[in-house]
Amino acid sequence: MTNSVYTLPCSFTLTVTPALLEITDRVRDTEAKCRKRFGQREENGLIRTLIAGKVTKASLLAADLSLSDEDFLSSCFSMKGKPWEEARMRRDMRERIRLYRRLSEGTASVPGTPEELIGLWKIATEGEVPLYQEAGIPQFRVKGIPFAHTAFPFETAPVPGPGYVTADPEDIPREVEALLGFIHEKTIPLEIRAAAAHFIHGHIHPFRDGNGHTARTLTCSMLSEHYSRATLLSFLTRLQSERKRMSEAIHDTVAAHADAENVTRLCLELLLESISDDAAVNGRLISAS
Repeated sequence: MTNSVYTLPCSFTLTVTPALLEITDRVRDTEAKCRKRFGQREENGLIRTLIAGKVTKASLLAADLSLSDEDFLSSCFSMKGKPWEEARMRRDMRERIRLYRRLSEGTASVPGTPEELIGLWKIATEGEVPLYQEAGIPQFRVKGIPFAHTAFPFETAPVPGPGYVTADPEDIPREVEALLGFIHEKTIPLEIRAAAAHFIHGHIHPFRDGNGHTARTLTCSMLSEHYSRATLLSFLTRLQSERKRMSEAIHDTVAAHADAENVTRLCLELLLESISDDAAVNGRLISAS
C-alpha cells in the first residue's frame, strides 16, 4: 500500500499513510462493535454521565431520575459561581451540552460556505463571554491574534504556544474556502478529514475567540452521521482534556511546517480511546441496571 499526499489549506500537506488508514479502520471497527453490543441501551444513564463530567453538582443531578432531560440540561448549562475551581469544567460542560442538543435535534450539518462556518461559531460559543469583540456582528477576525491567554480566565498556558503564528487576517477568507473544500473531499476517509480539519481550523484561527469550541464542534459534526452521540460526547470530552497535547502537536507541526500526518493521527488516537472509554462506562452502567 502506497502513501497518498494531499495539499491542505495554508500550504500544508497531509500524507495518508498505511498507519493512518490502519487506525481509521480500528476506529470504525471499534465503533461498530460497540453499537452491536449495546445498541440503544447506550442512552440509559451514559449521556448524562458524559455531559456532567467532573462537575460536582451536575453529577448529582445526573443521578436524579426524577429530573427530566431538559431540566437536567438547562440546570447544568446555567451553573455558575462556587466552587470557583470548577469554572473551566463548567465551561467544558456547556460545550458538551451544546453539542448534544445539536446532535439530538439533527442539526449537526457540516458547513459548506463561510457564512455557515460563522453560523457554526455562533452555535459553538453560545452562552460564553467573548474575550475579544471587533464588531457588532459575527465575522472572521480582521487583526492578528496574540497567544497570551494566561491573562484570561481558565487557561493555564499559552495556546498553542509562544511565538505561534496563525493565518494572516487578509488570507482568512481564502483559507476558509480551502478548508471547506477539504472537509467535503470524498476521496479522503471521513475520519481522517475530520481529524485534519481540527488542525487546519486551529491554524487558520479564523475568529478572535472561540476557535477551540468551533474546531471541536466542526470535527464532531463531520462524524455525526456515522458515530453515536455517546461516542461523540466522549470524544469531545477527550479533546477538551487533551487541549495542551493537541495544541503542542499543532504548534510543532506549524513551527516545522511539517506534514500533518502526526497531528491527524493523534486526533484519531483520541477518538479510538474515547470509544473504548465509552464502552467501558456503558458496560458498567448496563451491568448495574
